[in-house]
Amino acid sequence: MLEQVSIPMARAALAERGFARLDGLADSATLDSLRRSVARLEQQALGTTHSTPDMVLQADMAGGWAAWQGGQQPLTGVLRLVGRLHEYVPEIGEFADSIAIRSDIVDAVAGTSV
Repeated sequence: MLEQVSIPMARAALAERGFARLDGLADSATLDSLRRSVARLEQQALGTTHSTPDMVLQADMAGGWAAWQGGQQPLTGVLRLVGRLHEYVPEIGEFADSIAIRSDIVDAVAGTSV
């Protein structure tokens, strides 16, 4: 299912854009399920007005954690980081197990074991 991946091109994309597209890693049904899960997480965060150790909100022009520690007002409901994501949206924790992740390719693109 996973198409031929050019490791150098994927690494360059990761460095330039912060992500690398790996076509064929998951089928459309799996991706649709993931999108629904993320939408549910976003819905849960909508009214959040302060950061917690698990959910750090984005602050205007200041990032997340550093702004939170500095007492800056966060943007309501705008998530910067979610720790223990699988506790908020359990099926996200199952996502990696449900697809055929080729750790050899992912590790090579990332340049480290992930």
